[in-house]
Formats: sequence, C-alpha cells, structure tokens
Amino acid sequence: MATWNVLSLNRAASLRKFKEKLTKCRIGIAAIQEIRWPGTEIMDTGDFTILYSGSMKSVLGTGFVVSKEYKGSIMEFKPINERICTLRIRARFFNITLICVHAPTEETEEEVKDKFYEELEEVYDIV
Repeated sequence: MATWNVLSLNRAASLRKFKEKLTKCRIGIAAIQEIRWPGTEIMDTGDFTILYSGSMKSVLGTGFVVSKEYKGSIMEFKPINERICTLRIRARFFNITLICVHAPTEETEEEVKDKFYEELEEVYDIV
C-alpha cells in the first residue's frame, strides 16, 4: 500500500509513467491525491483499476489505484467530493476501509478548512 500526491495525471504520459512506478515498487493499492481529472469514475487501464473523485474544474481530486491482483477484493468505492473518498476492500480476516484525503493548505480560508474537517469527521464516524 502507498499514498502519493501525483500533482496531476493530466500531463502527457503521466499515467503511463505512474503505473510503471507502481509496478516497479510492487504497489498493490495506492491512495492518490491531486489527480486533476474531472468527475467521478471507475476505469480499467492495463493492469490497474483507477477509482477517483474529482471536481468539474479539473483541480484537486482524490482516488485509488488498485492492481489487478487486488481488484477482486474491492467491495465499495465512495466518492465524497474532490478532497475525500473511501475504498472498502475485503481482506483475509476482516474488511478494511481506506480513506483518501487531500487536506487544504494552511493558507486556505478558515471556512473552507472547517468544512473539510467536518466532512472528514463525518466520513470517519461512518467508517
């Protein structure tokens, strides 16, 4: 497992290079932030499945990249907004819920930060 702020997967060949690094490092599941893809989708691409939650403005965006080895373990993907999403996977002894977040920076307005942390707390409480 890993987490990675990819800074954008909109650039040419960035997805291909990212998948190559995941394969080289033998990462089965990666939480990713700042993908900058619009909308919400689950897509297969080569040996990986990408589950993501973005905004219509192509900013921010969070998600998960799951290798084909673990694709069958996916139980549920919940896109909350462009900053928060969850992935529930079936494991050997119990199920696991992963929460992927992209928190606002210190310079962000207090109202935005407060709203983010309220939403995150709600998601955490549900999990």
